[in-house]
Amino acid sequence: MRFSVLLAATALAGCTVGPNYVAPSAPPAAQAPFIGTAQTPAVAAVAPQDDWWKLYDDPVLDSLIHDALAANTDVRVAVARI
Repeated sequence: MRFSVLLAATALAGCTVGPNYVAPSAPPAAQAPFIGTAQTPAVAAVAPQDDWWKLYDDPVLDSLIHDALAANTDVRVAVARI
């Protein structure tokens, strides 16, 4: 009981900032308007849902995906359900 009261008092004491607290001001660069609002997104096209890993053009990744789909019956069942 005393330990929990001591723990709660310590936690509450750590949250106080005192009566003389002054919030730090933001640096001048942070007060400027956001410059990225007028820019277009880097990728406007939607990524393909099937064979998404082929975007990386990596034969090792292709081989790993092929092996995983061939040997893992749970993945084949999940793919068939989708």
